[in-house]
Amino acid sequence: MPEIITLDEAIQVDPGATVLRTSLMHVDRLSGQIIVGLTEWDDTEEEFVTGGKTISHTYSGATAESLINTLNTTDYSTTSLTKTVLLQLQTDGVLGTGTISGDPE
Repeated sequence: MPEIITLDEAIQVDPGATVLRTSLMHVDRLSGQIIVGLTEWDDTEEEFVTGGKTISHTYSGATAESLINTLNTTDYSTTSLTKTVLLQLQTDGVLGTGTISGDPE
């Protein structure tokens, strides 16, 4: 199973969307932005939910530059890029509390 996050409380865009998988990570050094997209995930079927809800968050400016540097220099031998980004989204209050599970791909 890929890495997913199961939130303790549903995201606001859909009262039933609690399981999400990273669907987009875009790092744009030229504009100084990082865009992260998460889409509803069916962990039984192990696939994105057809028509499922997607949330996105954009980091920009100094925050994005700092995060780009962190992502570029992190040792991913124990924690994957995906998990690192999910944890950052939780730290920043974009995602609520929840459990990150699954294996890096």
